Amino acid sequence: MQGLFISGNGTDVGKTFVAKYLIKLLSKDYFVRARKPVESCCKKIGKELIPKDSVILNKACKHPEPLTNVCSFRFEDCVSGEKASTDKNVLITLNQLVLACQPPNKNDFVIVEGCGGICSPIAKNVLNSDLIKELKIPLVFVVNDGLGAINQALLCLQLAKQQKLKVNSLILNQIKSNKLENKKAIANYTNVDIHEFSVSKIDDFKRNFKVL
Repeated sequence: MQGLFISGNGTDVGKTFVAKYLIKLLSKDYFVRARKPVESCCKKIGKELIPKDSVILNKACKHPEPLTNVCSFRFEDCVSGEKASTDKNVLITLNQLVLACQPPNKNDFVIVEGCGGICSPIAKNVLNSDLIKELKIPLVFVVNDGLGAINQALLCLQLAKQQKLKVNSLILNQIKSNKLENKKAIANYTNVDIHEFSVSKIDDFKRNFKVL
């Protein structure tokens, strides 16, 4: 399986926004599929739970799939994947999560978005990091480019090193404009590719991002 796993230092750091853009960018060179195996905080319309992040990712693909392919496990409560599934007495195994991320064809490129941060429990006794290990695809960290980003980024990278996870890149998502120069500071402590991501820096991002 070839692809990238999109994770971050927590929730609401822009993982879906970045993943959507990566799908469009990489579609120039790959047949890209989107996967978000578990999504909580889904909106209930009639009897169906609509996973809004999965919908966004799927629409970004040149060849959208049925949502059941993109998101296998959906929950209404806005809690961790573990709590959402256990509260509903739904047992999700690591093997099921791995299968949920597989594309129809072995040559497809898969963008997988995790549920929460790298250490968030995506299912009972399963962290996002456990799933990344099993999928054996490189990791893209998305970190909110604000005050505290240096510490958060380095903690994430240190954990990935300890877990022996391959990191493709670190993306600093500048949700609010600032002059903190976090990229420059973080680069003093790691050799990982670091990209600044914002509307004003899209062109630089397009030129410099690469799949390692």
